[in-house]
Amino acid sequence: MRSDMFLKTSLFTACLMLALSSFAGAQTERPHSKAKKLALQQRRATLEKRTAAEAAAEQERRAQYKRDAQAGLTPAKQYAELLKEYQSLSSGLRRAKTDFQRKAAVEALRGFSLRFLALAEEYPDDPVALTTLKQAVQTSATTDSAATITWETNRSEFPSGGVDGSASKIVDLILREYVLSDKIGPLLDRMRYGYRVEYESALGAVLEKNPHRKIRALACLAQAQYLADRLRMLRLVSDRPELEKRYALLFGEKYLSELGDLGRLEGRIGRLFELAASNEYHDVEFRTGTVGEVAKSELYDIRHLSVGKLAPEIEGKDQDGTPFKLSDYGGKVVLLYFWNEY
Repeated sequence: MRSDMFLKTSLFTACLMLALSSFAGAQTERPHSKAKKLALQQRRATLEKRTAAEAAAEQERRAQYKRDAQAGLTPAKQYAELLKEYQSLSSGLRRAKTDFQRKAAVEALRGFSLRFLALAEEYPDDPVALTTLKQAVQTSATTDSAATITWETNRSEFPSGGVDGSASKIVDLILREYVLSDKIGPLLDRMRYGYRVEYESALGAVLEKNPHRKIRALACLAQAQYLADRLRMLRLVSDRPELEKRYALLFGEKYLSELGDLGRLEGRIGRLFELAASNEYHDVEFRTGTVGEVAKSELYDIRHLSVGKLAPEIEGKDQDGTPFKLSDYGGKVVLLYFWNEY
């Protein structure tokens, strides 16, 4: 009898302790869940306010451009004034000394891409429109780059919220007005340096639809180079997982997943560089060389000099004049330090 009572009492005590621990767990989790939910709600409200503010600002910019036109300011003059305003602020990051100043310098540049874009949309047929659109792309890339640098250097006061909708609007304007243009080359070259995933669709559309061989060649090379940069970013994130959160804050939660799988991305890049180096485009002039020369060089880097590849043989002399080969150090960790005096 006593043993039965002891057993029942023990079971009751165990159940009571389990219930109390579950209650305590629920109590500790509930504030956390509420805080997380509140943070999400605040973020959503901030984004909605920002979207509304940006829409209002865009309407005001368009109205101002019309007033400027009525006052006799040509699109070229309007662009020159906007560029001057942007350049006066773009040096702020170099002058910044503190975390707060660097964050403020980055945030001061936000919005300029949309302003250049609005001017290009207002005068799509004007000769300055493509120059203005190229500046919108460059401004966006500069701001994104400055934000990533600030994340590396700062210990507090980090910029976020870089997604402003300008990239999708830039792509829409290209597809609507310039996808068949023979003057879009400089814009394509500038897009290849951008961070935004939307640019790939514009580069692909120009490659597919543009009737001019030179422009298709430039689009092919730019798309391959753009994707190669994104591939390097994905590899960096795989080595440094903490960067995933950073890119999500800067470019959106789905940014990295939209870039694609590493293996498939590398295959696409290889095919694009092979096309750029083929007889179809290899002799098209590009800066100081040809599209084919650049494509072959980049393709070699990807296939032979990427992380994880077998290092090519290197022969030379060390600082004491002693001949050496890289293969002499097989099976050892080797740091190669190249330097020059001039």
